[in-house]
Amino acid sequence: MNEELIEKWNKNIRIIKGEEKEDCVHCGTNWYVIHHKDGLCHECQAIGAPGRSILRRREKWRNFFRDTFLLIIITGSIAFMIISIIG
Repeated sequence: MNEELIEKWNKNIRIIKGEEKEDCVHCGTNWYVIHHKDGLCHECQAIGAPGRSILRRREKWRNFFRDTFLLIIITGSIAFMIISIIG
């Protein structure tokens, strides 16, 4: 029976060594990928912290609004310059 337990132990060690680690996107804790859900460690999942997909979605919208705002400002500036030259 000891041989069987040792073999199971060795098998688990080989599995753990083969697993990749990553940082939690919220707190930065480095742990095995298999324990992270959407880039979050268990503690951050428990407190309801935003995961990788939510953060990407927020960043996408933030960039969209920033780019739209800049486009409006640039277009308005060009229109103002044209009106100043013509008028």
